[in-house]
Amino acid sequence: MHAPLIIDIDENLGNIQKQRRLKTAFSRNWRRIPRIVRFLLIIIGIFSTCSAALLYLRRVKTDGHDEIFNVNIICINNAITAVHLNASFYQTTTTCQNMMYSILQYKLFSRPSNERQRAVVNAFRHAWDAYKRYAFGSDMLDPVNAKPTKEWFGLQLTLVDSLDTMLIMGLNEEFTAVRNQFSTFSADVDRFLAAFKVSTNIHNQQQCKKYAGLCPMFINVDTGKFVKEGRITLGARTDSYYEYLLKQWLQTGKTINWLKDDFLKSMSGVTKLLLRRSKSRKLAFVGELLQNSSFSPKMDHLVCFLPGLLALAVHHGLNQMLLETAKSVATTCYEFYTANPLGLGPEIAYFNVNDLSSKSDIEIKQADSHSLLRPEAIESWFYLYRITKDPIYQDWGWQVFQAIEKHAKQVNGYCSVQSVLVEEPKCIEKMESFFLAETLKYLYLLFDDDNSTLTLDEYVFNTEGHPLPIYQY
Repeated sequence: MHAPLIIDIDENLGNIQKQRRLKTAFSRNWRRIPRIVRFLLIIIGIFSTCSAALLYLRRVKTDGHDEIFNVNIICINNAITAVHLNASFYQTTTTCQNMMYSILQYKLFSRPSNERQRAVVNAFRHAWDAYKRYAFGSDMLDPVNAKPTKEWFGLQLTLVDSLDTMLIMGLNEEFTAVRNQFSTFSADVDRFLAAFKVSTNIHNQQQCKKYAGLCPMFINVDTGKFVKEGRITLGARTDSYYEYLLKQWLQTGKTINWLKDDFLKSMSGVTKLLLRRSKSRKLAFVGELLQNSSFSPKMDHLVCFLPGLLALAVHHGLNQMLLETAKSVATTCYEFYTANPLGLGPEIAYFNVNDLSSKSDIEIKQADSHSLLRPEAIESWFYLYRITKDPIYQDWGWQVFQAIEKHAKQVNGYCSVQSVLVEEPKCIEKMESFFLAETLKYLYLLFDDDNSTLTLDEYVFNTEGHPLPIYQY
């Protein structure tokens, strides 16, 4: 896929070398000026800078969107330049963090405005305090044994994932206390940028023609092509592809039309090949095509991101018929929760498409009955509430939140649940980072009655629930 910002590093390097020559010439000329004149010029410069800063901060207080976008551009340019010159990336990222925070602290988010939002903030604080006390700097917390989990990537996942949730919830003191804890970025992000720059094929566009715009799950690492006859799914390991077709089109100011076209084509393929209804209650669900092109009525909880994606597309002027599909599948995602005694979402469900005599349209198998407190259903209800104003989506979210409080809350944080099929569940010894980054964030935003926080015309959420400003071209 095309990167939203393309920078010619060689041109950037040339500009830097020119700047160095100019700086040397300026230094020589500066020393020739009498000392008293230099002193007066410095005083004037300080006064002008302070005046400009005051005017800037006043403007940021009323509207910080353009400034945040400009800081993003500055930081990306500085980061890539630092990579190319082998400069201090730590200094670059620290500067960016401070610049962004100086803007965000003046663009304060509202405090929770109702009881439901306050309850979600309290849940976040409970989870964060446990992580900070027993696992700070580690990827995740083991809430059962009050210790860090075995490291996954060693990237401080919960710490990094939680930062924007703090800001959105108005937890500025918590954010301030941890915002400088970014050793990961100085060590690793520069490598990611360089890897992206030198790679030539891995992020290039490919066509998925055989299955109406739907792509197989796997790519051949030798050829860089999709594996023929691979599984077709909107679940694990492929969902973000379809999500970013739309969202990158939106973030880049709706300027890259092939992204929109491929998104609409793929959604047509979903309707044609994957969207089915259960026999008895006619529940709309999105299944999978297996390697032999046979249909499987299996739906991951991850697929529950789709209704929100479709609703977002409609909000931005695309096919209005997608909204009815979004509502239908979102209702089925709610059934994921009501089809078990705990009211929590299982990882996978199967749908009855053949047997009319079956008592249930949804089957949850024991091996798939664990609940990681995933965000996808809540995410979609958030989008649908924003677009339809139907309070049913808030009510569904509140039911799920109450089930989380009842069955997943521990003395030290929240745990994933081993099975939703039993009335007295056991804990999985892990609190996923996305529980703070997405599940609680989307619940908080879902309960925002006036829909004023992070409007969908100004921000787009990435697949991990982090809001990014939409570029204004």
